[in-house]
Amino acid sequence: MNLFVCFRSIDDYEGIKVINRLKNKSQNSLVVLEETDRNPKWKKNVYDKFSISHFVVFLLGNHTFESKHINWEFKKAENLNKYIIGIKLNGVTEESLLRFKKYKVFENAEESLAYMLALREVHTICI
Repeated sequence: MNLFVCFRSIDDYEGIKVINRLKNKSQNSLVVLEETDRNPKWKKNVYDKFSISHFVVFLLGNHTFESKHINWEFKKAENLNKYIIGIKLNGVTEESLLRFKKYKVFENAEESLAYMLALREVHTICI
């Protein structure tokens, strides 16, 4: 199962901790994809990774959606009909949570992983 993780660079420290927990707890059942290079081709790189991702995970922190990159990724994930979920970071704002009112938001990496694995189990498509 592939997932793409989106978060602001100001949340790097906490974001990397969440990604590491996802990797460790998944016992090799998922591949975490990221785009850290903001070169002129970053949108194409993200699009290519979205195309092979089963889930797009947004790490929700303080003012997450003030980033034009996050906003573009969010809109692209919606346009591609990806499974979108959120994981709360410390200091998550009500504004960030409001943007996610129609998506699942989890308190931590472990809860989100359990949800993704369960969803994979009940779907006839291969997630």
